[in-house]
Amino acid sequence: MGGGGGGSGPAPEKLLAEYFVGTAAVLNANSKILTALGMKEAADLAASNAANMKEGATTDAIKQAEKVQTESSKLIQEKLADKNLKLDDAAKKQMGEGYVSLAAGSLAYVVFIKDAKDFKPSVTSLGASALALAAIVPRIPEDTKNLVATYKAVAAYAKDNKIPAPKDDATSQLKASGLDI
Repeated sequence: MGGGGGGSGPAPEKLLAEYFVGTAAVLNANSKILTALGMKEAADLAASNAANMKEGATTDAIKQAEKVQTESSKLIQEKLADKNLKLDDAAKKQMGEGYVSLAAGSLAYVVFIKDAKDFKPSVTSLGASALALAAIVPRIPEDTKNLVATYKAVAAYAKDNKIPAPKDDATSQLKASGLDI
């Protein structure tokens, strides 16, 4: 049991795969940024949860990753709000790598968001993927708001500290996707 079909919108397995790609990328980006900010324990937690975002992840693992993503994003926002924060050159390089990863992860998450808004489970789509999505979809508005706030904080810090922006101008792509970046 479990396949897609019967409902409208993309199959639950496709949506879950998109979610894993976006969430893992954002968690990995958060890990890089947290490392740059000297928050190794939080960085390690984000990285380990990113590694769990793959086919076969349990609903509990998905909920834990979502919690870690929210907490790590808030840590980043708080740390970057400190006007006295100064990073050395190595940390700035790490921050730049995290910024590039965050842009890529945000773009991947946008794909999931757009497809998930059309997800309507049906009797034939009930299965592990659909159940996992049932836990994820209601959190999309709050998760998106948090992602946007983190992206804005990283982008502003990068601009103020002459850390290069992602080369493919992800910010304009994210704005074009409808996010308030």
